[in-house]
This record gives sequence, C-alpha cells and structure tokens, in this order.
Amino acid sequence: MVYCHILTNALKMKISYLFLFSILLIFSNCMGQHSGTKSYSLRKEYGLHGAVKEVSTYLCKVNKQGILSDTGNAFGKYKLTFDEQGNGQINYRKRTNENGAVIIYEMIYAGKGKNVTYKERIIIDGKQVEEAGYKYVWSDDLSYKIVKQNDTSDVQIFTLNNNFRIINFKLKQGDVEHNYKTDELIKNNRVEKTITLNENAENEITKSFDVMVMKEFDEHNNPTKIYSYDNLDEKNPIVVVFKQYKYYK
Repeated sequence: MVYCHILTNALKMKISYLFLFSILLIFSNCMGQHSGTKSYSLRKEYGLHGAVKEVSTYLCKVNKQGILSDTGNAFGKYKLTFDEQGNGQINYRKRTNENGAVIIYEMIYAGKGKNVTYKERIIIDGKQVEEAGYKYVWSDDLSYKIVKQNDTSDVQIFTLNNNFRIINFKLKQGDVEHNYKTDELIKNNRVEKTITLNENAENEITKSFDVMVMKEFDEHNNPTKIYSYDNLDEKNPIVVVFKQYKYYK
C-alpha cells in the first residue's frame, strides 16, 4: 500500500517535481556568453559558460549543524551531460523522498539544436514504473512546449529570453495550473541571484517564492555553491546546492 501511494504521487506530480528541481539546475547557472547567438542548445538554456561537458549537482538540506560542505549527505544527485555542440545527452536525477523511497528520473536526449526529443524512465526503489517519449514543439524562436507521446493531458510551456534562458514556465495538470516567472540579478556579466514567483491555481491562487543566491564560482564563472531560500528576506536557507563541472578541452 505504501509503495502504491508513492507510485501514485510520483506519477501524478512528476512534471511539477521535475521542473521545481530543474529550477535549481537551470535558474542557478550563470548568464552565458552567447548573447546575440541565434542557434539554440540545451547548454545555452542552462546558461553555462565555456564548453561544459558534464554538470554534477548535489542538493543538501540545512540541518541543525548549519550549512555543510560535504556532499555525502545529499538527498538529490543529478548529472547532466552535453555533446561538444551543447546538445543534451543524458539527464539523470536521483532523489530520496520524505518516505525514504529512492526515485530516479533518467532522460536520454536525441536530436540537434531545436529538434529535441527524449525518452524518460521513472524508477522507484529499483523498479521501473514508467517509460515515455517526449518532444519539443516550438511556436516561435523563443517559446516551446514539451509534448508527451500519446498523452496531451499535461501541458508544459516555456518562454525564453534572447539568451535562451527560461523566464516563464506554465504547467497544466488537469484542472490545476502552475505558473513560474523568474527574474535574474545580473552583476559582473553573470547571474548572482534569481527570484522565482510560483503561482498555483486550483480552487484558489496561491503564491510562493524561490530565491537562489550564488555564493561561489569556478574559474569559468559557473556557480559551484548556491543557497536556496523559500522567502524574499533570504533567511535560513533550506537547501544548499553544490555543482561540479567537466569541460571539453
């Protein structure tokens, strides 16, 4: 019964879960140096500097001892890889939820530029519970939606800025609608803070904020340590994000 409950919740909230934690990946990276470049790639959408080959991300909760620097206690571990042109290859996300279940989302990308498709697998405690295919459908140069094959009940719509960074995301799951709008504080040609407004509309509209502050950067100006807050006052971070990068030579 517990497993069925975990499975139902995982499938029902899969898209919103993926995006909420993608915020920690996408909206926490620097503004890339590709301003004015017309060709899209997933690496540009993530705002990465340099020829990034791989990004490893660790999500760590802040405990009573405060902010730790050890990634061994991470409750979420993500790895995203790119080819040399910046197209996505593999997006692997592993997380332990509040019930102790280990949930894995694995996305295998295909295609180049804006012609993006991917296959996704969901694995809970070692058992595969879903496999599906998705594709990007572009409505113009700076907006697209992700469409699931043989299922149109959920809709994901993304709006990008001129640097191909996501500035608005809309998710519809049945009668529930989620809207996310992000503002970036840019300093020294890099994003040093992001503020995301979350609006969820079901019976009534509820609002919340996610604030991420970049604390440390590597030699390529990509963030390596980020504090995540659920309030605009930036009091008591709830998650610390650590990032490690590999680059093409």
